[in-house]
Amino acid sequence: MSSKPRTQKATTSTFNLWKQQGSTMKDKKRVLDTKRRRVEEANSPQTSQMGQPRNEEDQHGMQQFEPKNYPMLQIINVAPTMQQVSPPASDPSEVITMHWTNFYNNQHRRDKATFGSKKNWNKAKNNSNRSPRQPRKNDDECNPSSPRKQVAVEPAAEEVKISKSHTEFYNAPYPAAAASFCHQNFTSDLVTYQPFQLLYHQAPQPMQIKRKQQNKPLQVWDDIRYYNPADRFLAHAHLLHVTETPDELVNGSQWDKLSKAVWDKFVTNQQSEVLFCKKMSVWKTLFHAIKKCFPRWGLYLVGSTMTGLASDLSDVDMCLLVKHMEIDQRHEAVFYLQQVLANLWEYIENPQLIQAKVPILKFCDMQEGIEIDLNCNNVVGIRNTHLLYCYTRLDWRLRPLVLVVKLWAQKYGINDAKNMTLSSYSLSLMVINYLQCGVSPPVLPSLQVLYPEKFNPHSFIHNIDIHEELPPYKSANKQPLGELFLGFLEYYSSHFDYANTAVSVRTASVRPIEECRRARTFKNDPHQWKFICVEEPFELTNTARSVYDPLAFERVKSVFVNSWLHLQSKHDLNSLFLGIE
Repeated sequence: MSSKPRTQKATTSTFNLWKQQGSTMKDKKRVLDTKRRRVEEANSPQTSQMGQPRNEEDQHGMQQFEPKNYPMLQIINVAPTMQQVSPPASDPSEVITMHWTNFYNNQHRRDKATFGSKKNWNKAKNNSNRSPRQPRKNDDECNPSSPRKQVAVEPAAEEVKISKSHTEFYNAPYPAAAASFCHQNFTSDLVTYQPFQLLYHQAPQPMQIKRKQQNKPLQVWDDIRYYNPADRFLAHAHLLHVTETPDELVNGSQWDKLSKAVWDKFVTNQQSEVLFCKKMSVWKTLFHAIKKCFPRWGLYLVGSTMTGLASDLSDVDMCLLVKHMEIDQRHEAVFYLQQVLANLWEYIENPQLIQAKVPILKFCDMQEGIEIDLNCNNVVGIRNTHLLYCYTRLDWRLRPLVLVVKLWAQKYGINDAKNMTLSSYSLSLMVINYLQCGVSPPVLPSLQVLYPEKFNPHSFIHNIDIHEELPPYKSANKQPLGELFLGFLEYYSSHFDYANTAVSVRTASVRPIEECRRARTFKNDPHQWKFICVEEPFELTNTARSVYDPLAFERVKSVFVNSWLHLQSKHDLNSLFLGIE
């Protein structure tokens, strides 16, 4: 029984396709031949001359499925062929996949059958010189007689199921930056996914983003609400400020007085919630300013401000991300920092470009008066910020220990990398490594051993959640806070072998220096492993390479020894900070 010939009515999708491909006389002839062949095929019996089913619907015994309310979802990529899909059984994903495939094939045949109509020829002739991106007067969005403007028909049950699946795809979690960008700038019908991804159980990936054609011009940048990462951290500002005293602080031992003194020192000098909010406000302002001039660049706030290891006197470290690859720090990074300086002059004051191994743009924010150190593409700062924050969430004793150690080092002048002493990052790694292998049982594990997929040097930067919450970790070590602080001074005064071993937070142990020198990484220099060796967990370089002078090394070590002996005899933290005679 033969079917009726298909209607030769021009469709907008056919005309759009014709305009994109170009309309020549040869194309028109080919279209007419195709139309004639399709009409003959439509009038032919259900089976071909070879006795095979004419299409996929006949092969599987399914009715043709054509959703009527489908203008909101545009199929961009070709769905998989039916040979790749097994016959439908009880799996709804296979049924949905087959429906979308049938719809695409039917739409494609209908477009070809009506492609060469006289109406389409007249449209092409009148609009042949019009740019494809320029909206037409007879566009579906503006034409009330368009099929898309007709009265909506009640969708079938299968169509509702597919629409629901598309909504689930759109609402599914994917990288935070992309999600926020799309939700702030586009409506749901502007992001299109592959409908057949349900079959392969893959996470939804945005295939193409298009803006709707608007009658009014696009608004300027300042009027569009773009996602700002500082907003999320502002909502959690109260979580980084410690106010409650832990129950395990005192236990009736001889260390209670020293433990309480360490805790009070930490609470008094920790970064306040007000200061944290000011830093987030500065980040938000600079983020918008950079996005306005350089839309493809990113700005990350890193360092102790985000790890919870900052004091009220700590400055702000930021990372300008311009590429997802290594750049030449001595030339290319300097150029990008100069571009920032030239375009952000109204937001900053007292700028100073320091051309070091990793160039730094130092400036003071005009809004809050906060000092900022800006580097370019030093992405390891984003990784180690994530790592140190996760370590602070494993045990409550780490934050007060690190902050009090940094305050002690500043008091005795050994916390300044520019003056050939230790940086704050090196001191933090030394405290973590002491809690890993300097006490028994250990207080902290190695996160890079427990979660190698999260903490590795090759992970995608945009997938890193700096304030990620890991599963809780319970340590068998119950040593008081005061005992751990004294033990830290003792460990690096008499137990640690500076001549042969290096601190390794990555392995939760100490490593031979020779092995560290032989590490094959892009930035590792064998000549930088000298007096104090602290392995960077990702780049495997020496973070304490600033201590390259033997006199500076002896001074650092003497401060450790004298402080340990003084605190061991008096158990008085205040006297240690007043000075050693």
